[in-house]
Amino acid sequence: MNNSLTIIKVRGIKIRLHISWLLVLAILTYALATNFYPMRYDFDTVTNWLLGGASAILLFVSVLIHELAHSIIAQKHKLGVRSITLFFFGGLANIESDPEKPLAEFRISIGGPLASLGLGIFFYILYIANLGEYFTPLFDYLSKVNFILAIFNMIPAFPLDGGRIFRSILWAYMEDLKKATRIASNSGKIFGSLLVALGIVLFPAGMWFILLGLFLMFLAESGYKQVLIKFALDKINIKDLVHERPLINPDWTLDEFLRWCRKENVLAGITIKNGEYFKIDLNNLPPLNKKTTEPQLVKSIMTKVNPIKTEDYEPFQLFKEMQNNNISIMPVVENDQYIGVISTEAINKFIKIESIQELLPDTLKSKTTIQSNGS
Repeated sequence: MNNSLTIIKVRGIKIRLHISWLLVLAILTYALATNFYPMRYDFDTVTNWLLGGASAILLFVSVLIHELAHSIIAQKHKLGVRSITLFFFGGLANIESDPEKPLAEFRISIGGPLASLGLGIFFYILYIANLGEYFTPLFDYLSKVNFILAIFNMIPAFPLDGGRIFRSILWAYMEDLKKATRIASNSGKIFGSLLVALGIVLFPAGMWFILLGLFLMFLAESGYKQVLIKFALDKINIKDLVHERPLINPDWTLDEFLRWCRKENVLAGITIKNGEYFKIDLNNLPPLNKKTTEPQLVKSIMTKVNPIKTEDYEPFQLFKEMQNNNISIMPVVENDQYIGVISTEAINKFIKIESIQELLPDTLKSKTTIQSNGS
């Protein structure tokens, strides 16, 4: 997620704050300090604001613990976790790949709600312990909000935790991940639509419900598309996505490279220097010196890149990695020899063709296997 700042690492997982987190932190603090606490307790203004700020921060700490529970269980199942990002709608764990088995998905998904339930019980014990007039209302709020977080996330609407649990049960019963995801995704879109409708009825106070509903509908649809993409890419191997592209000359000027790009109808090029691979990508050019009168050479602005070995990657794994790191092109080697490139454009073309072919009746599908050349 762009516009995020890494603040700490936990078990190798980057904990990040998105810029929208600051907005929701301010809104939540304001709402608690001017509404929630004054309506329930007879505190002075400064105390209300201190309690509001502490409550908002500890709520996000609770969300972080919820996401860490997912992430730690995912790591136990040998799944990489890149980061956890706190943002406007809560938290999001960036797990590198989906579980391969329904039981693993069930365990990972239920970990978050169980963590929230545990926190709710913990804060409730602190609340009834009556540790002081300022701490008691704080723990009361945190216990209730964690119980709500646990219950809300158990709603069987994908991609909420409950929706993923629902999908894992369907997956185990049907033995068909694609069908299970379609059903779970539809449940998510229905729930999102209900939230939007509720927000419209309560408008303008229900604006948050509208935004959350639209966000859930988007995630439900994109989650199903990711599964379709995985199924499409699982049918092929890395070499099916490789297309030949001649190496460029690092001593070219930038103008010569641009003319080559026009001729080849591409936006990036690969070169090899002293056995190392470099690329120049017009989508990610470093700042150019506009004042210089000397021609700028390709070698002065190219960036080092590690080539892909055909035996090291599965297509979907590579697609996710290129997507997550905003990489548009990668050189490919086989037996340490350069054989061409893989681009996100070529992958997306393949996915588009495969998705249309899926719509054809089986009687109209050719039995002849045609390898994609990635172009």
